[in-house]
Amino acid sequence: MFERVRRRLRRPDRQARPAPPNPTPAPSATQRRAPDQIEVLSIAFELDVRLCQLQLTSFDRFFDLDSLARFTVLVNGGEPVLEELRRHAETLRPQLRDKLVLMEPHELRGGDFNSWRGQQILKLIFSRRVETSHYLVLDAKNHLIKPATAGDWFDEQGRARTTIIPTSNLMRPLLIASYEVFGLDADPMAPVMPTITPYLMHTRLTRAMMREVGQRAGVPFVRAFKRNYPQVGSSSSTTPTCCSASARSTTTTTTTCPTASRSSRPTRRTRT
Repeated sequence: MFERVRRRLRRPDRQARPAPPNPTPAPSATQRRAPDQIEVLSIAFELDVRLCQLQLTSFDRFFDLDSLARFTVLVNGGEPVLEELRRHAETLRPQLRDKLVLMEPHELRGGDFNSWRGQQILKLIFSRRVETSHYLVLDAKNHLIKPATAGDWFDEQGRARTTIIPTSNLMRPLLIASYEVFGLDADPMAPVMPTITPYLMHTRLTRAMMREVGQRAGVPFVRAFKRNYPQVGSSSSTTPTCCSASARSTTTTTTTCPTASRSSRPTRRTRT
């Protein structure tokens, strides 16, 4: 019997069976998937109305609207600005127009939010209305310049992308205050995530951060925010580092941001 087997194996027309393909590895239990949709929040003042119109037009032209859950514009300019934006909305495709929400700050919370600090509070408390896992925060000066989708803000493992930049002298006191609020012993000179838009907010972490700040301060979050960040940067157009609710940075890569602003410049983009 063994001799017959050996003769068959020696036959020249006998070819070995190909090895079975390697099985596709099962996805890791910790591997995340980029969300299918995100919400967008933009804040516009009276003098920003033309920029906001351009922003909406750029999203209408370049953004994958299937990956947009909702586009909210918070208008700090009263009824005249709202009316101009309503008229402009009629020029947009129905797919974007149906997802566009124009609202005033008092619809989020009563009070005066025209100050710099007030704008930062709005960007944070808006998370309570968000229905997606992440939301993209913009100023009116941020416009799309090429095709983009929600997936562009995440890496292949579903981690949110952000940038790492040096801390400015103006913002460093706010960074130090943020570390003190959370009891962190961190280097205030080290590069941090951006304090300018556009940036992606993690909805659940933003809400958790607000709860934590309020609990540590023993007062509601809005009051705690104003108390911990009284005057520093009040004339700035940037956002306190404590408001960045993205995940931790793990690796860096160079990419091209799909948005542009008047002050845009090359930066390192980081996967988080």
